[in-house]
Amino acid sequence: MFSTLKLKQQLALSFTLLIVLLLVIAAIASIAIDKGQDNLAEYRAFSQDNDLTLRMSTQLLETRLAVVNF
Repeated sequence: MFSTLKLKQQLALSFTLLIVLLLVIAAIASIAIDKGQDNLAEYRAFSQDNDLTLRMSTQLLETRLAVVNF
């Protein structure tokens, strides 16, 4: 296929294919970054819920200890 083209055409076609490949990779990376941001937001919410649960558990244990020591 390339052997029938002139050198200028071969170079132009090669660079065009490289640019198209670069654009495809950039699009995939952009989608992956967006998905990563969504996952980070979900993890942040989960972490905040876990922190609240830990605080409540600590308060309950401290209350039980205060009752035992009373």
